[in-house]
Amino acid sequence: RNGYKIADANIWFDHLQLLEYFHKDTHSPKYVCPDDLLKVHARLSLKKDRAEMEKELQSRIKTIDRSEPKYQKLRGKYFGICFGNDDIIVTVITSVRGFFEEGSIMHHCVFSNRYYEKKDALILSARDRNGNRLETVEVNTRTWMIEQSRGFMNNPSSAHDAIIELVEQNMDLFKRVA
Repeated sequence: RNGYKIADANIWFDHLQLLEYFHKDTHSPKYVCPDDLLKVHARLSLKKDRAEMEKELQSRIKTIDRSEPKYQKLRGKYFGICFGNDDIIVTVITSVRGFFEEGSIMHHCVFSNRYYEKKDALILSARDRNGNRLETVEVNTRTWMIEQSRGFMNNPSSAHDAIIELVEQNMDLFKRVA
């Protein structure tokens, strides 16, 4: 139609789905046969990704608001416990929004897997002296053992061993509150 040649049918079909998603006229050559299919497809894909991320964020905000009172009740007695050394400071994550931020920045599942709802888990954030996140630490509140300590994208940070040692040295602070 109109001499339009499709070099990559998969991209073109994806493009048609994007047009439908954005309620564009799929009978108009202006939309269906763009001069630079790859460029228009990339722009619409990015626009859709942003729209979907905004929907997901709104859904997560509702989750945060619903879960906050329960988390405050479950772990509130540990809030304010903080310890460290010259290089590392460790604190309890004090809100469900904090879990969201921790998971987003660290690119791991502490929020998406709802660690704030885990019955026997106390989640800590280990940071450097400038406030940069190093690792997220899970402590089992039944055994008072470290279950896991995860850095960016679940990889151990350069301070991993020091973080583990620091948390283990200060475990009594949590036990006294329990």
